[in-house]
Amino acid sequence: MGIEFDGASHVVIPASETTDDFLDGFTYLLWAKPLRNPSGPHVRLIERDWHNPNILIGPTDFYGSFLKGGIDSSQIRGGTWEMDEWSFVALTHDGKTLILYVDGEAVADLGVGKPDFSQQHDGGSIWLTRWKGAAGWDFAGVLDEVAIFNTALGEDDLNTIMEKGLEKALSVSPVERLTTTWGDIRRIAVNGQ
Repeated sequence: MGIEFDGASHVVIPASETTDDFLDGFTYLLWAKPLRNPSGPHVRLIERDWHNPNILIGPTDFYGSFLKGGIDSSQIRGGTWEMDEWSFVALTHDGKTLILYVDGEAVADLGVGKPDFSQQHDGGSIWLTRWKGAAGWDFAGVLDEVAIFNTALGEDDLNTIMEKGLEKALSVSPVERLTTTWGDIRRIAVNGQ
């Protein structure tokens, strides 16, 4: 099901202690179904701060990064996507290596160390489908099962989530709250409440 974004709308998840706890490791994951080609070289699917960390979609591939010096030294690209088709995308970092997964397979990795905080846009809130700098880098399509973890999940865990879905794959209390949050965001976006 998911939430459809028209290329002009976005969702903001306010910063919190849990979303700010990513320096020693993290996983960002989501399902994406593009309905239009990206408006630029890449558009945001999820982004905490300017490239710190994020998952983007390019003309034919996916892109992940966080800041470690300049953006060109901490970006990875890979995988492919098809118009109007779902892709499962995850970006993990274990404190040393950034790994991009598409449809359950690692498609790119890079040893980068820990991220820095040279860019702090909107106090660390997480935005879905829009660049925090300005409109025009917006995703037109559907997102579902967006999740953020403060640890790097392994390929087996990612494949379990991909195959079973968040709610069935994860039954620990904090994660249940995470899926409830996604359910609340979806309800608000769909019903306008």
